[in-house]
Amino acid sequence: MRKFFIFVFIFCLSPSWVFAQDQYVLSGFISQGKKSTAEDFLEEKSDEEYRFSKYSLNLKDKGFKGFKFDLGYLVTRKDYSEEDVLDNRSYSLNNNWEYYLRKDKEQSLKFKFELTHQQKRYPNSAIREYDRLRIAPVLRLERKDLYVLEGALGINDYNFLETGDKDQTKFFTRLSGKRFLLDKKLFLSSGYKVNHERRETLNRQRSQHNVDGGLEYKFDNFWLYKFSLRAFWGERDSKEEEESDDDFDYRYKSYIVKTTHKLREKIQTSFKYCFQKKDYFSADLDSSVYYVENRLNYELLEDKVQRLSLLFIALHKEADYSLKRENEYKKETAEFKVAYNRKGNYKFSGAVRGDFYDYFASFKDKRVYYGLVYVEKCIGELLVFGDFQYKYNNYKQQNNNEHLVLKVGFKGKY
Repeated sequence: MRKFFIFVFIFCLSPSWVFAQDQYVLSGFISQGKKSTAEDFLEEKSDEEYRFSKYSLNLKDKGFKGFKFDLGYLVTRKDYSEEDVLDNRSYSLNNNWEYYLRKDKEQSLKFKFELTHQQKRYPNSAIREYDRLRIAPVLRLERKDLYVLEGALGINDYNFLETGDKDQTKFFTRLSGKRFLLDKKLFLSSGYKVNHERRETLNRQRSQHNVDGGLEYKFDNFWLYKFSLRAFWGERDSKEEEESDDDFDYRYKSYIVKTTHKLREKIQTSFKYCFQKKDYFSADLDSSVYYVENRLNYELLEDKVQRLSLLFIALHKEADYSLKRENEYKKETAEFKVAYNRKGNYKFSGAVRGDFYDYFASFKDKRVYYGLVYVEKCIGELLVFGDFQYKYNNYKQQNNNEHLVLKVGFKGKY
């Protein structure tokens, strides 16, 4: 009941006069099934399996007299197969407002206000439970086809229910920029964020700095159509990652290089290299991961009415753990996907995929096979969709098992 009243309170804070304008979009989804942390994180850690369910409802205003808002409610439940201490329930309310202080054909100045309230509960580990409140006013300046500048000041407050010794109040500043050059052939981006904890906390980094930068260049030559480079480094808190149920601070750095090539008018391929390194302050999860990926896309059919495409993916990945060598592995992935889109009517895609793991601890070796189907249908102003995933785990020295994930949802304009 308390969560319901909080939801109603935040909902009422949105400009009520906007609702009379028939300018909003209502969407939601339900997702249930079984998966593993191997599908959540790049490094995959120890690959714990868990059952989950997600329920989401979102109301978004399309804009009236410079105002926009986005109100969402998300419930997530997780039940781990072996790590019962990590079983949890999460309830999140998100309310974002936008208002254009100035807007014309060439330039705009927008004010945003981001508000998030989250409750996380652990039935088998009360010491982990907390309430989170995040508030952030944001100012965004944009000049068409030239640059985007954004700045934010905010607070991220964690109130642990069992003990006040773990409470965290983080003040943060975020600055980011984007710049277009050479008739939009060259795109540059950069960002900086600092979190500062109000007081010293055991096993915590009081000040966390995050920096990122990137560039993208479009060539006239089809053989090398696009090149992009991105880099990230700094410190983070694992519980602020969307799917993480850990609570550790760590240093990280990551680099991504990607090239895109047009072999023919309807055939395009890309190569991607990604490297990530994490060093934890109080956990033995330090890791170094890289992967190389090749995608080949073939547009069999594309006109004003319909589109049919084929996608082939090949990937090689290696993960090293300096303190837990039994978690180290190499992985080969192969995927084939077909997608059909009848514009303004329906979409369909189906895919098969295989992941082949070779662990340092050979008894953990496994082969994982996926079958994926996605269907989307437009019924007037209402869009409905269904997403189905079947996963078969074939272990070398363990009992084989199956995972099923089903997601259904809708999106309607009013």
